[in-house]
Amino acid sequence: MSGDGSSTDSSGKGFDYYIEGGVTAAAASVSGGRFDLEAVRKVVAWFDGIIERRGFMKIHTAADIERAKREKKFGVWYHMQSATCVEDHMDALEELKKAGV
Repeated sequence: MSGDGSSTDSSGKGFDYYIEGGVTAAAASVSGGRFDLEAVRKVVAWFDGIIERRGFMKIHTAADIERAKREKKFGVWYHMQSATCVEDHMDALEELKKAGV
């Protein structure tokens, strides 16, 4: 995923390495460097599409990780490597929280 939210691969095949290794849940970074808020929104939507297409479970809580393991689904939660996207948009924090970040 590039900084403008574009990608050449929307298969989520990178998660296959985790799955093959027996990992049941992993984090996906939705922000890094100087991503603006719109780029973060695009990255979240991109990962949401992968989660939906692959039948993964979106993780919001630790209990979700346990549920994913019980249901034999791969779980994905979001994190940010940089919060610069919200420095001028503090109201976006609630939006990002609802999106699973």
